Amino acid sequence: MMKSLIPMLVMLMSGCAESFREARQADLRQRASFEFKCPADQIQVTALDAAARSHGGGTTGVSGCGKQATYVWDAYGTGWIMNSTAQPPR
Repeated sequence: MMKSLIPMLVMLMSGCAESFREARQADLRQRASFEFKCPADQIQVTALDAAARSHGGGTTGVSGCGKQATYVWDAYGTGWIMNSTAQPPR
């Protein structure tokens, strides 16, 4: 019984992580869209560390409309914080 529960819990938890990542990336696109004065569908999001790849927090690069910046997820509840200035990509 216990052996069959473990794979089910792992699948359930990985689904939650995917949901968190998608929601956080959508929030980041919306924020960067405003800050870059760029439509959200033109914003590209790039995970820059393990946390960003696994659950969508951590450090994330954003680019769009000729600008790019780095954002970090504040785990204490305030959301995304720009960790650089928005500037043209190099």
